[in-house]
Amino acid sequence: MIQDIDPKQLDIDFRPTRITSEDLVILVHEHNILMNEEGGTFTFVSYKDLQTQMDVTPENFVYLFAVDNQSFYLYLGVETLSSTKNNFVWVGKRDLFNLEEAYLGFVAYTASHLHEWYTTNVYCGRCGQAMNVSQTDRTIQCPKCSLTKYPQINPVVIVAIHDKDKLLLTKYANSSYDRYALVAGFVEIGESFEAAVKREVFEEVGLHVKNIEYYGSQPWGISGGILSGYFAQLDGDSTVKLDLEELKEGTWFTKDTMPEVNENEKSLTRTLMYEWRKRQLG
Repeated sequence: MIQDIDPKQLDIDFRPTRITSEDLVILVHEHNILMNEEGGTFTFVSYKDLQTQMDVTPENFVYLFAVDNQSFYLYLGVETLSSTKNNFVWVGKRDLFNLEEAYLGFVAYTASHLHEWYTTNVYCGRCGQAMNVSQTDRTIQCPKCSLTKYPQINPVVIVAIHDKDKLLLTKYANSSYDRYALVAGFVEIGESFEAAVKREVFEEVGLHVKNIEYYGSQPWGISGGILSGYFAQLDGDSTVKLDLEELKEGTWFTKDTMPEVNENEKSLTRTLMYEWRKRQLG
């Protein structure tokens, strides 16, 4: 999956350090990240290189994390490059997901999660004062009422619904993403993961499930989520009743008719699909 970047290692611990010339920077504009591109190879931009195009100072950056011993910083200034020079290019976050260097997409998604949190919490939700970005830990703090906020992580369940030799696959309604997926949704307040599985399945496809089996989890920075994957056995009638606001298709597949999947899938959704098919093959 996307977090499997061995032999590289992500160190998410916050380090209260000041950016240096060789550190790498994440600059986000809309749904794109600034990268170096040369001969079809993408790399992250260094602080030294960014200074050749923007009037930036260390105060514009906050520490993100490290990959191996390489530190990454997030740009939080208001100025954004209007054009790019040299080898700088804007690359869509979802495009980075598909690059051969697996860690590029994982870094981009994780940085995007933190960028979204920092930039949507500019003001205090209690008193309206501008928040301060801490340089000593991963928080933002209100200088007026002392409210302290930590990064928000949204829990999501993904469910592989199976009935004997069949797996239910769905397609999203009103989405540019047209590949088959699984039933999924956010966990509600006061709800367990297992309760969320049952509710989402019934709401989206009108089915009941039992024997819920946890498979694994995945950080999904592009939506600020932590995904929790499950297998669930159909309980009762297999007639699909779609929530047409969420889905445009819900179809039962066998191992032989389902879309092709492989053991190196990067998303939890397709990993669950692959694991189910592997179990069917024995």
